[in-house]
Amino acid sequence: MSTPDTHRKSDFHELPDLPLYARGSRDASETHSIYRNPADDPEVLESWGSERMQCICLAATAAVILMLLVPINDAALPGVFKMIDQLWIDKLVHLLLFAVLTGLYCCVFLPSCRNPMKTFEYITPFRLFLIVGSIGILAVTTEFAQPYFGRSFDWVDMLVDVISIAPGFGLFLVFNEVRHKSVCSRDK
Repeated sequence: MSTPDTHRKSDFHELPDLPLYARGSRDASETHSIYRNPADDPEVLESWGSERMQCICLAATAAVILMLLVPINDAALPGVFKMIDQLWIDKLVHLLLFAVLTGLYCCVFLPSCRNPMKTFEYITPFRLFLIVGSIGILAVTTEFAQPYFGRSFDWVDMLVDVISIAPGFGLFLVFNEVRHKSVCSRDK
């Protein structure tokens, strides 16, 4: 006598293109759209960002870390840089750095689709947490590490870094359009 459990597939449905953390725990026919594998969707052009985009994202992350941790010699700085800090342009630089970094992370962790708006179907809570969490941790960690590298800790810088995640998603929309057009033109 067979039980209903013997005819079911295993609890972890194998999706070849997804890392373990992104795989669904149910059969593909039962899964909700948040568990869909982007590589299985014919509308998806690139499922996890190209290798070039991943390298750009890693290089940008390293550049941001270096820019925020390298000590600054105040005596060697020209008066222009001292004036920049006084005019809050430093906060604008923080905003731009972390907004661009958020946009790059979105390009890596979210798929590129033939219709760019279809990308939003793949924004799962976990992927959103992965992007926001990694940028938030980077912002907080670099600010707390600055005193160990001869820089000063600034709450406002940290707040601006975290707030810049929102405009970063706007930059992602622009990146998504550009990526969509470049991949579609390559396919022709």
